[in-house]
Amino acid sequence: MKKLRELFAYGVAAELDGCARVRDLLAEVRFPQPVRRRVTLDREHVEAFIPKAIKMGRVSLALATAIQFDAVMR
Repeated sequence: MKKLRELFAYGVAAELDGCARVRDLLAEVRFPQPVRRRVTLDREHVEAFIPKAIKMGRVSLALATAIQFDAVMR
């Protein structure tokens, strides 16, 4: 949600229609925080997932997972 709020703030700065209204609405809304994950993405998971995704023709999923793991977005 933080990124959405930032996105609409840029929209307001660029004077895009509707962005100010959405930004103001999001400023008032609070969302519950999810419970922290106890399972992390391990190398073994990635090494098993990527070949399977490629085999299924889902190269974009394989690439995104590799980038996610490599960029420490786990």
